[in-house]
Amino acid sequence: MVAAATFLPEFSRHVPVYFFRFAAVANGVLCLFNLLPLPMFDGWTVMAALIPPLRAVDPARVQSLSWLALFAVFATPAGAWLWKGGALLAGKMMLGWSHLAMLAVG
Repeated sequence: MVAAATFLPEFSRHVPVYFFRFAAVANGVLCLFNLLPLPMFDGWTVMAALIPPLRAVDPARVQSLSWLALFAVFATPAGAWLWKGGALLAGKMMLGWSHLAMLAVG
């Protein structure tokens, strides 16, 4: 993104910058989405490691309930928080990468 913003002509910079920004937001949202504590996601593994009684729960048996919980996430303001958190995480990632790129270039 930094290379596109630096080396491309000004009239064509916005397309790759927009693409990379959108990709970073999607990556941030998917990162947070994967950390939801539902049996089909990695967040369940983390929660099971922290809360020993969850290890006894068979993820295959409660997976049907997970779909209901997932629907509840997106039907409530929690889904909007997930998108906002992903966008915030993406902004922090892009800021960090741009600082690293500027250190390397300059």
